Amino acid sequence: MRYQQDLQVSLRDRLRRLLVAPGEDASHEVRLVTDWIAQRPALRAILAEAERAEPGLDHEGLVSALRQGGGGLGRSFRWPSQTDESRATLIWHLMRRIAAEDQDGTMGTQIVLTYARAVRSGSNINDTWREFAERILRPLFDYLDERVGTESSVLYTLERYVRRVEWFEREELHQRYLANRQNGEGVYNLDLRKFLFSEGINMPFSEAKSASGL
Repeated sequence: MRYQQDLQVSLRDRLRRLLVAPGEDASHEVRLVTDWIAQRPALRAILAEAERAEPGLDHEGLVSALRQGGGGLGRSFRWPSQTDESRATLIWHLMRRIAAEDQDGTMGTQIVLTYARAVRSGSNINDTWREFAERILRPLFDYLDERVGTESSVLYTLERYVRRVEWFEREELHQRYLANRQNGEGVYNLDLRKFLFSEGINMPFSEAKSASGL
């Protein structure tokens, strides 16, 4: 579980860096954190799963919403997404877009004016960026933090199952396997899923069961 805990701490630190970055350095900081996320397999897997949650999602929807709400309109911005997963996906694509623009040499100040003015009007570019990062970028970090924590809880539950079998039920479970070799894998599968259900996982089946089979 230490890896997951360290990852959560790092996510919060990266978010803090975005929130305190000066407007002129905003795009560069986005590029750094985008590269950092892309290098973490666990985070990439979470984002890939989120992207599959809503097929056909308009990845440019957030960019369009920000531009339509720009020009100092502030409160006119509305999220073009319906779920946590789709919102996280949109933010991730926006961050990658900003990172690419920074790589191409677009000034941080211009990027702030292009995207951040949709959520805050005012002349102070640093304040504008901080509010943008808090309102638009932070939900991605909250989503990743929560999912990393969830994955950690599931891993801990599976580790407890392994210890339970090793310490208390190995022989008894093996005897059940020997008595039903034709469905030996099913014996182990059912035992694991009964344990998961007892631990509060309400639907521990990858394939739902019915009276007629699958």
